[in-house]
Amino acid sequence: MHGLLGCARALKAHGAKLEQTDLLGRTAGEVAAMLGFVDVASELGAERAQIPSVRQTLRRPARAQDS
Repeated sequence: MHGLLGCARALKAHGAKLEQTDLLGRTAGEVAAMLGFVDVASELGAERAQIPSVRQTLRRPARAQDS
């Protein structure tokens, strides 16, 4: 998935604090990676997310639950 790369570049150009975190301790780059916006995550300097992205999660087959 591709996000709004131009917006990410504009934020960087205007001095946005890329290390700023939300209440869960995630940076904008980490959130972008989790949502599958790989181009935005890369632009914001995020490393590969440890938590699977939405795209990865949706690709996994459903498992039958044990009763």
